[in-house]
Amino acid sequence: MENNEAHQPTTADTAAANLAFLHADGANAATAATAPLWYHLVQSATIAAFILAFSLPMNWFITTLCGAAIISTILGFLRTRLTRVQTSPWERSPSRKIGLQLLALLLVLGIGGVWLYTTSGQLWILLVAAALAFGLTLYLGQRMEKAFINSFSGAK
Repeated sequence: MENNEAHQPTTADTAAANLAFLHADGANAATAATAPLWYHLVQSATIAAFILAFSLPMNWFITTLCGAAIISTILGFLRTRLTRVQTSPWERSPSRKIGLQLLALLLVLGIGGVWLYTTSGQLWILLVAAALAFGLTLYLGQRMEKAFINSFSGAK
C-alpha cells in the first residue's frame, strides 16, 4: 500500500467545516424550494373566494367553486415548476404540523361561517370568515414555508 500524502485523515476542524458547508448547502436548497409570496397570495384569495361563493346565486356559486378548484389544481402543478423540486412542506413533519393547524382552522371558519350566514342571512358574517381565512392562510402558509426551510437547515 502506498501512502498518499494528498489524502490526510479527517480532523475535527475539517469535519466541522464540511458539516457547516453541508448545512449551508441544505439551507440554500430549502430556500430555493419555497414558493414565492404571490403564490401564497393567490392561494389565500382562492380560499377566501371559496367561502364567499356561498353568498352567490347558484350559477355564480358553481362557477366560483369550479374556478377555485381549477386554480388550486394549477397551483399544485406550478409549485414543482416554481421551486424545481419534487418535495413540498406537507412532506416534512414540522411544516406539516402547521399545515394541519391551518386546515383545522379553515374547516372551523368555513363551516362555521357558512352555517352562521345561512341561518342568519347576514353577509358580514361570511365576509369576516373569508377575510380571516385569507389572513390565516397567508400567515400560516408563510410559517409553514419557514418551518419547511428550517427542517432542512436544522435551524429553529
